[in-house]
Amino acid sequence: MKTYTITSDQVSQIHNAYCHFKYALDMCNELFKEDSRVIRELNWALEYLEPVRADVMGRKDADWDKIIKMICETCKENDFVSIWSIYNIESFDETSNVPIGSKLFSVYSGKEHTVTVEGPTWADLWKASENLIKERLDDHGDHLFIEAFVKDKNDDNLFSISLGS
Repeated sequence: MKTYTITSDQVSQIHNAYCHFKYALDMCNELFKEDSRVIRELNWALEYLEPVRADVMGRKDADWDKIIKMICETCKENDFVSIWSIYNIESFDETSNVPIGSKLFSVYSGKEHTVTVEGPTWADLWKASENLIKERLDDHGDHLFIEAFVKDKNDDNLFSISLGS
């Protein structure tokens, strides 16, 4: 068997594609009959993809299922357009590492976008991130993946948001 090396960006892309696929399948389940050919084919593709993704990401399937379900449910409940791509949290109700009142910022094409974090939880941080993403959609609409928050070295209440596509 031939082995391949992939970069961390490619690992992230595999996982993000899987998340989008699973989210789209959830939406299709609401539109089509469970026994329809479309749903059967999509479920087959997901079953085929899951072991590869789990192997690449190095986590147990049950762990990923729990995390993906939590992310998908939170996304759906809040009607978010953004995709949460930070996987080391247990619950969106936990206190995040970004304090209330902190500013998130993003710069694209010389234009700075800033929002304030209004609550203590990871869900509140996602809401603030979503607001920032919606604000900058006109400038750069394809970066919807929330990947990281980087604290400014001179200001403990200023965080750069890392967005990907």
